[in-house]
Amino acid sequence: MKSSCGETLPPVVVVAGSDWGGTLGTIRSLGRRGVPVHVISGKKQRPVYASSRYVREVIPLDTDGPRDMVADGVVAWAEKRKVAVKPLLVPHSDWSCADIVRQRARVEEYFRLAMPSTELVMGLQNKAEACALAEEHGLDVPPYASVASPEDLRIALERTGCPAVMKPLQWSAAGERPFRVVKVDRASEFMEKGAELLRSGATLIVQQYVPGEDQTIEVCMFYRSLDGRQAWMCTGFKKRQFPPGQGIMAYGEARDLPELAGKSRRFIEGLDYRGLGGIEFKRCKGKDYFIEMSTRPEAFHALAIRAGVDLPWYAYSDVVLGRPEGRGDKQSRACYVDEAALLGLLRHHRREVALFREVRPYLFRRNTVFALWDMGDLLPWVFFLAMRVAWFSSKSLRVPAGRHRAS
Repeated sequence: MKSSCGETLPPVVVVAGSDWGGTLGTIRSLGRRGVPVHVISGKKQRPVYASSRYVREVIPLDTDGPRDMVADGVVAWAEKRKVAVKPLLVPHSDWSCADIVRQRARVEEYFRLAMPSTELVMGLQNKAEACALAEEHGLDVPPYASVASPEDLRIALERTGCPAVMKPLQWSAAGERPFRVVKVDRASEFMEKGAELLRSGATLIVQQYVPGEDQTIEVCMFYRSLDGRQAWMCTGFKKRQFPPGQGIMAYGEARDLPELAGKSRRFIEGLDYRGLGGIEFKRCKGKDYFIEMSTRPEAFHALAIRAGVDLPWYAYSDVVLGRPEGRGDKQSRACYVDEAALLGLLRHHRREVALFREVRPYLFRRNTVFALWDMGDLLPWVFFLAMRVAWFSSKSLRVPAGRHRAS
């Protein structure tokens, strides 16, 4: 494959996550520039990604099963293909990041990475360690505590008070019933819910709840070059999340937030973080509280691309071509809509007509980018819609327990 300048470009291998907008954002950004794109995907999402006009090949790997198979799978693919120039490998989930850096030396025999050091990846995926690093580098962090036992739970309640939120300490510590966030409002609920999560095998981080609606969540998406000399950033905020208060961006906006960008830049420079990533804050009473950090492209980083900050391309041009291309921090206004999250949100608020009125302007703005819909790459949206129709049809045909069809 040749670029628009006639240059043959090395490929990229994208490890797909469950984030339509993030994965398709990378695929479309690099595919449109002539980069051959190969994708690893789980069975459920595979038809959507395979249908993209920019995907050269889908690498079969059962990522819906054991989550420690990514490194083995990509290495096996590389050994078989014997690609002349090392491809860029871009993981789009926390668990694939962790598996790759655990076998980093082996993976880097065949691939280039736009990722920070192994120590930073593993440290930042541990939410308590991430909070400690944020505090160390001057960010505001809500009171927090790690919880692995009933005694820890009592200490955490004294430290954070109520209301509070409980999260898995890291993606692999969610126990038998995986969850993202649980909010508790009273001390009795704190102890009961915490004990229940501990019994399920979870290890927790408990944080004091920072009040505010979804639109108080502010984000910074970034790429810092491997030599540390340049950093590209795009800031913005979520308008709505799904599930509300704890989920992924259903829709939101890119907006130039200089104070947030400055804090984020100082943080990643202090960490000496080099690679793709994102930081999430919550705005309350004039402060930006650090919530968490991603060691991969954010699930909604197609928003940054639409705002003119093409992070996948900056990473590719830096890591693969050795000449980072970008225009600094000049971002424009842009909007983002995740159709899958929006459908869930509309079902959740099905009696609130005001929600549709709120989102309607986003659907028709010229500067809006969608997670799936793209006039130049329509088939992923078509396949996603077909999958949803099939799911709803099968659900409506199910016979409720205790009832039988008439013979």
